[in-house]
Amino acid sequence: MFEPATGDRLYRVGRAIPDDIARAAAAASAARAEWAATAPRTKAAIFHRAAGWLEDREQALLRLVVRETGSVPPKAAIELREATAMLHLAGGVALEPTGLVLPSISPSLGRARGIGERLRAGLLHINDQTVNDEVVNPFAGRGCSGNGAALGAPAWWDQFTEWQWVTMRDAPPRYPF
Repeated sequence: MFEPATGDRLYRVGRAIPDDIARAAAAASAARAEWAATAPRTKAAIFHRAAGWLEDREQALLRLVVRETGSVPPKAAIELREATAMLHLAGGVALEPTGLVLPSISPSLGRARGIGERLRAGLLHINDQTVNDEVVNPFAGRGCSGNGAALGAPAWWDQFTEWQWVTMRDAPPRYPF
């Protein structure tokens, strides 16, 4: 890795070949099940610990980003703080209840539906806004949304936590802003 401003070598890094990438992808895939089974509080702690690692080394990382990219210090500081904030945000998301209302907006209906199918939301609006919720409609919902969160005994939760209310439009709405 060379410093753009001076051409000086910062450090030596290896080059990945397709086999390296395949091994890394296989390892990530193998770790997926374990990560999915990890308790939310543990996931949150991992993300917050990673953010703390960046915060503790901010000045050293700032200098490294400037040297690696040729960036100016204020821009590099914003990038590092943004990365730290994203890690803290991910830690918070790990503790949020699932099953709330989410939109999935995309020019491609297939892509919006694909993203929507992966989201664990009780109310899902594909190319639509959450303001179109019809609260008078019967709804069970997933996770902490819907009646499964408020009605019935725990033995009934399976009956209430897998349904999903979906609204869908062919194209994303056009907004005046």
